[in-house]
Amino acid sequence: MDVSSIVPAESAKEGLKRALALVPQVRNTAGEAALVLVATATPRAALLRPSELEDPALATWLEREALYGDQPVLERREGTATGISGSSLVARQSRAWVAIDEEGTVVVMRPLIRGVDRSVILRGIIEEEVLADLEADLAFVDRVLERIDSGRHASHVVPVAALLGATYTAWRTRAEQAASPNSMSINISGGDRIVTHLSSPALPRGTLSEQRSTLARDLMVLLRRGATKR
Repeated sequence: MDVSSIVPAESAKEGLKRALALVPQVRNTAGEAALVLVATATPRAALLRPSELEDPALATWLEREALYGDQPVLERREGTATGISGSSLVARQSRAWVAIDEEGTVVVMRPLIRGVDRSVILRGIIEEEVLADLEADLAFVDRVLERIDSGRHASHVVPVAALLGATYTAWRTRAEQAASPNSMSINISGGDRIVTHLSSPALPRGTLSEQRSTLARDLMVLLRRGATKR
C-alpha cells in the first residue's frame, strides 16, 4: 500500500470539522442559490507565514488566477476587491468570493445562476452547470495548493460542497430545462442549506488533478440527492 495515500483518522476528522465550520450560513447568499466549495489541507500545518499571506504579490496572483486562470471561478466582467479579511486573503465580488488562509484552506462561493436569459421565467438548478462549477472549483484549489505548498507538506485535502438558498427551486438537467423553461415542480423539502462530503473525506492531493472529474461528479451527485429528497 502506498503510504502517501494514508492519512491518520484524527487528521481527516479534524480537517472535515474545519471545512464544515467554514460553510457560510444561508443569510450570506443575498437571497439567491449559491454553490460553495470548502477544501482544507491536512495534516494541519501553517503553509504560509502571516507576512506571506499579506504579500501583495500573492494577492495579485490570487485575483489573476480566480479571474483568468484555467477554469476561472470569478466573473471577469465584475469588479473585484482583494485584501486581508480576518485571517484570510479574500478576492471578493458583489455575488461571489474566494478565500485562502495560512493553513491552505480554500473557499469558493458563487451564485448558481449567472448570465441568465431573461426570457426564461423559471430556471432551476442545472445539473451540468453544478458539475462544471465543482470541477472548476477543484482545479482552483489545486492551483492554490501548488502555489503555496509546492513541497506538499499537506499530503491530503478534505473537500466539502454545499448548496445555499436553494429551497424554492428545482434540480434539472439542461434537457429538462429546455423542454419546459417556464414551468417546473418546485421541491421545498430539500432544505435551504445542503452540505455534503465524501464518506472518506480526506483525499490524496493528487486526486485534485488526476481524478478531478470523478470527484466533481461524486460531489454533484451528493448535492443532487440532498436537493431532490422528498
